[in-house]
Formats: sequence, structure tokens, C-alpha cells
Amino acid sequence: MMVGKKTKDDMASCSILPGIAGIVPYENMSRANVLSRAIRAKDGENVRDEFDPNPGQKMAMELGDLFENVILERCVSTLGLLMPDFDVDFAVQHEEIPLQGSMDGFAFAGDKLRIEHDPANGIYVMGSNLAEMSGKVILECKVTRDYPEEEPKLYRGPMQLQGLMDIEGAKWGVLCVLYQSTTLRMFIYHRDEVMVKEIHKLVKDFDRRVKNKDPYPPVNPDEALTIWQQAEVNAEPVELPEEASDQIELIELASESIKKWTGIKARATAEVMAMMEESPYGELWKDRQGEKVCYQVRWPMRHYKAQDEKVVPAKDAYSVRQKTLNIKEVVYEDSE
Repeated sequence: MMVGKKTKDDMASCSILPGIAGIVPYENMSRANVLSRAIRAKDGENVRDEFDPNPGQKMAMELGDLFENVILERCVSTLGLLMPDFDVDFAVQHEEIPLQGSMDGFAFAGDKLRIEHDPANGIYVMGSNLAEMSGKVILECKVTRDYPEEEPKLYRGPMQLQGLMDIEGAKWGVLCVLYQSTTLRMFIYHRDEVMVKEIHKLVKDFDRRVKNKDPYPPVNPDEALTIWQQAEVNAEPVELPEEASDQIELIELASESIKKWTGIKARATAEVMAMMEESPYGELWKDRQGEKVCYQVRWPMRHYKAQDEKVVPAKDAYSVRQKTLNIKEVVYEDSE
């Protein structure tokens, strides 16, 4: 079942492997955040309820909890798998590396189960047209609001599945994905030795960083803010290294470019608005390399419901570190 986290918070688990790899587009699953939670959990802090999914993630998780067994039963029946078990209420531990995982379920393929790539029936054999499955098969279930896809993104199950297959010593796994509550697709994966080797490398490095409290080099201001949340007001200025000069110049150049193109965009937008006047919709047809292309431009009304007057509740004073740098160039004349 998806409900409740079974793995430890202070170590790597299969579900956070994409976060450790830095391939998840959600900030709450960035490398900096998953590492920060593990470090604080190792220090005894309760981080179990800290993960705050966005509304889309929350809805998908709730639907997954509701429909998981139904989805898995349909996948097992369609593929002809045997002796399924969807009541795996414990974490599994890797024998060689500090990695845990929790399976949504597993089944068996017998001596040799031949399954052909059959998109018309929602069956996708990844990397081949035929799967000759045998032994234990790991089952993973996902629910998403996204449109159906021919191959799930790595962070939406495949990497997690490979980690679980490695822990269990299984050669095969099936990722069952329900798209938009209407389209069920079954993605069949064989053990990927290249990915498994990368997972081992990532997990060992993650474990080292947790033990040594060694953060990943930040790749954006949000990650830097996760690592260094507070500033010492009375601290002495840091003597920045010479290479900081290049980064400061890039920041200033990018800021000027953004300012320039923001202005250009604003002027162009205003000119198109002037052409549309009171109309909420406009079209521009063009020929582009032999194709007819239509630019559909909308300038709609946005409607707001009336609201009663609200009294803003009192808040305690607090401080947070800003996400931007303030850079000022100061020129000093050489004194003789």
C-alpha cells in the first residue's frame, strides 16, 4: 500500500533516488531538500510529516491510495502474472549498500512468460518488442494527472523500480501508471545494469554526505537557501576567491539581459493589445516552411468573486534569508 512511509528517514530509499540524482522538477524533492531531511532525521529531528506535496501531487497520492490494489490487480490479470501479493507492509533492505525500499506489490512469471509489446492494450515492453519474463516481478503503481506517455520520465517510477529490483534480486519489474483516471498503461522493465551501477554510486555518496553533513553544491538559490538558512548579522565579510569575479559578472550580465528583454516583451505585448482593443481573441495566420500556422492570442477577462472583509490575524516577528544577492560595485581610488 502507498499509505504511510515504511523506510527510514535518515538514509536513502528507492522513492527518493530521483531526488538524490537531481532529476526531480519539484523543489520539495530536490537534492538539497532530501539530503537536509536525512541529516536532520539522523540528528533525531522528526521530519516524517515535513514533506508538503503540491495540490497536484497530493491528489495523485490520494487517488493512488484509493485505486492501488485495483490497478495492480488489473495489471497482473492482463499480463498473466501468478501469485500476486499487494499487502507488503514492510521495508526491504539492500544487502550491500545503505538503501531501503517499500514495494507496492510483487508477483511471479513462472519459468518463462512471453509478453509482446502491445500499445493498443496498454502494454509497453521497454527497450524491446518482447519480454521473456521469469521469476519474481516487482510491481510499482503510479497515478498522475498528466497525459499518457510512451515512456515514463525517470523520476516517475522507473528509477525507483530499478532500485527495488536490485534490492530484491529481481530481473523484471512492471510500472503500472493510471493517467488522468482513464488510461492504464503497463511498462515492463528488465534490470538495467548501467542504472543499477549509477544507483550504487549515488547511494554511497548520499550516505557519506549524511554522515559527514556534507551538502551537495547548490545549483540554484533555493538549494543554497536550504543549506544556509541563516546569516550571522555580525559576521566578518568573506574574502571571496578570484573565480567569484566571473560569477558576479555573469549575474550582472544576466540581470541586464532580463531587464532588457522584459522591457521588450512588455512593449510588444502592449502593441498587440492595442491591435486587439476590446476583442478577447485574435488570430494571425502565417506560412512557415510549407505549413499553415495560426497564432491564437487571447486577452480574456479574469473574474473574481466578492469577498467579505477579513481581519488579518496577528503574526509573530520572524526573519528569513532572501533568495537573491544584492551586488554593488564600489570603486576605490588608489591612495598615493
